[in-house]
Amino acid sequence: MRDDNDHVRRLEPHRPDPVDAAANRRHPVAREDRGICCIGRCLRRDPGLEPRHHWHLGLRGAALAGTSTATGTDVATAAQKYLGVPYVFGGEDASGMDCSGLVQKVYADVGIEVPRLVSGQMKLGTEVGSLAEAQPGDLIVTGGGAHILIYAGNNKVIHAPYAGRTVCLVEAYMTDADIDTIRRVIPTQTAATAGNTTADMFSAALASFESGGAR
Repeated sequence: MRDDNDHVRRLEPHRPDPVDAAANRRHPVAREDRGICCIGRCLRRDPGLEPRHHWHLGLRGAALAGTSTATGTDVATAAQKYLGVPYVFGGEDASGMDCSGLVQKVYADVGIEVPRLVSGQMKLGTEVGSLAEAQPGDLIVTGGGAHILIYAGNNKVIHAPYAGRTVCLVEAYMTDADIDTIRRVIPTQTAATAGNTTADMFSAALASFESGGAR
């Protein structure tokens, strides 16, 4: 029988130790090391990667939430389309994606441009004080900036874990002590003016997925 906490135990070895975490804060690009996700390590080792990757390194892709009518619930709903997509290091589409590739793709789907790497994504929007305050669509960063997840509501997260896994919807296994930052890209007031229709649709879709079992 599948152990629902298996993904937690398998992720643990990838978490940077305190020394690494401190170094990562001094050198943001190093945050994507360890191979959990993102393309920072590949770019350092292979500067010949396709040019389409390079513009993502800066903050040119700052979120355009102010010009979008999307809500955080729209983000969580859009992320569901990619459940089951295989983890691919450096991937950023439905054929395979890593954690930050998933975030960038999902936000693009709702009309918001964000940076490609966790080091840029973790600076977006405004900080949320705790997991208890998280809302659908918020971004949760863990592992010293090595991993990023999308909060889906109801204490669930959607993320692309690591090689051999697929994009999945799971219980939020982390605690506030494990979290580096939670970022709200779409202002709360934007979501508040959108009505309840989208939220109701997402709740129904989430319930339907859960009844079929997690991936």
